[in-house]
Amino acid sequence: MKAQQTLNGIPTVLGIGRISGEGATNVIPEKVYISGTFRTFDEKWRSKGLDLVRTVSSETAIEFGVKIDVNIVEGYPVLVNDDNLTSRSIKFSEELLGSDKIETFENRMSSDDFSFYAAMAPSLYYRIGIRKKNTEMLKLHTPDFDIDENGLETGVANLSWLIYNFLL
Repeated sequence: MKAQQTLNGIPTVLGIGRISGEGATNVIPEKVYISGTFRTFDEKWRSKGLDLVRTVSSETAIEFGVKIDVNIVEGYPVLVNDDNLTSRSIKFSEELLGSDKIETFENRMSSDDFSFYAAMAPSLYYRIGIRKKNTEMLKLHTPDFDIDENGLETGVANLSWLIYNFLL
């Protein structure tokens, strides 16, 4: 289950990826575990959103006379690309690959530990096209995921080209 909307003008996703209870079809389990992720583009809103999850859980426990333990593991911070690095990288990549090979995307709800680096220094996180020609792009983290390994060669060439140009 995934709910994505804009709250206070900030894109937000609350994704529930697992609900698990050790009961039977005709028995209400004693314990149920719910796991998911909360993603947004604003750290202040993330803090408020997680507080909202705690508050709703607490109020639900009181209302129904149950115990709810909320264990929120701190995830990755918002991943923000440096505008200067991004625009220069697009220009350099177009020189190497051609402008028809470069695509830009709106904000994405990506989550990656690279965001810790990006929080400390101007950084750039970009994607390499790996879809096989004339095929549908399969979702990451699924058994069907497959890549066109030629994309790896292009990716290494582009990264090398970017490093070379940024060092000039």
